[in-house]
Amino acid sequence: MGSLNINNPKGGRGRNEIHYQISDLMRGSSQRDLRILHQNIRGLKGKTEEIMNNVVTNPPHVLCFTEHHLESYQLDCVPLQSYSLIANFCRTTYRYGGVCIYVHESLQASSLEILKYCTEKDL
Repeated sequence: MGSLNINNPKGGRGRNEIHYQISDLMRGSSQRDLRILHQNIRGLKGKTEEIMNNVVTNPPHVLCFTEHHLESYQLDCVPLQSYSLIANFCRTTYRYGGVCIYVHESLQASSLEILKYCTEKDL
């Protein structure tokens, strides 16, 4: 099993910038690529079945969704088969927005605390 370490080292250019360090990804496979799907989802509720249907033939290793419009407790219940939630930000003062990152079960990943890189509202 491969490992995925995600961290934001000091000196990063932007507060929402995430740097990736990948080691032994997909051990035993001739492919050494990392497939990431990013989608401004505009509300994740009720869209998980469609998402899974679209990625079934070539599943990405990482799913990143912006503007999920959910609260933390709701994200914990999102049914994305074979994926684990490793990072999220949910607005508490304003409506909508939010960011969540899911990693495929074929990778080992650590939880990532991104709250310090996120704000309720910019300008």
